[in-house]
Amino acid sequence: MIDDDQDSQFKFKKRMSMLFDIEYVHINNLPPIPKNYKYNTSKITQLSYCLFDKNCGQIKFNNMYIKPEDSLVERYPEHHTKSKIRTKVLIKDGIPLRNALEQMIQDIERCGMIISHGLEQDMSIVKCEMYRHQLDETVFDKIDKFCTMKVSKNIVKAVDRNGKIKMPRVDEIYHYYMQIPMDLSNNHNALFDCRNTLLSYLMMINLHDRDKGLELIKKVRKELIIM
Repeated sequence: MIDDDQDSQFKFKKRMSMLFDIEYVHINNLPPIPKNYKYNTSKITQLSYCLFDKNCGQIKFNNMYIKPEDSLVERYPEHHTKSKIRTKVLIKDGIPLRNALEQMIQDIERCGMIISHGLEQDMSIVKCEMYRHQLDETVFDKIDKFCTMKVSKNIVKAVDRNGKIKMPRVDEIYHYYMQIPMDLSNNHNALFDCRNTLLSYLMMINLHDRDKGLELIKKVRKELIIM
């Protein structure tokens, strides 16, 4: 959680938005969830999000690596193929998932909108984890939602191998909106994907006023605080 007392000038109101991203691994034979959630075989390994206001005068990030549960740690891969996070790093530096989810819930309750690239999948995974920990997964149902992947599909018009328009990746929307290639050295790190998606989102919502979008991005880069 980002503490109000930590920075008295960073006053959260419903006008705040949250943009989040996760990394996860698939674990077979997890206890079933008696709700119709997809992706219920996934365990979160990294949870990152940023809170920001409309004019990006206030912005902060929260990044958390998640410690594997003792009963599941032997089923985690040594190396996580996409995110390149090592399980031993999660064991050493991670925090309990419940703690991370409680922080996220408290900050969601301060927001009027939640944003993600691939929102349906990410939100479903987080909801499953909240349910397992007996936390209120309905917190997502109370705010507006924005998926940068779906909104960008017919704007970016990225194509698959057959030449058909597909759902764009984070680096594809970044390249389109920022007009420069995205640095892929930290690709599939939730913190950096969160940051790059935020920059793309700011240009996306100011598609017809690029100067305004660039001005917001300057504020983000100037006032960025990594938690």
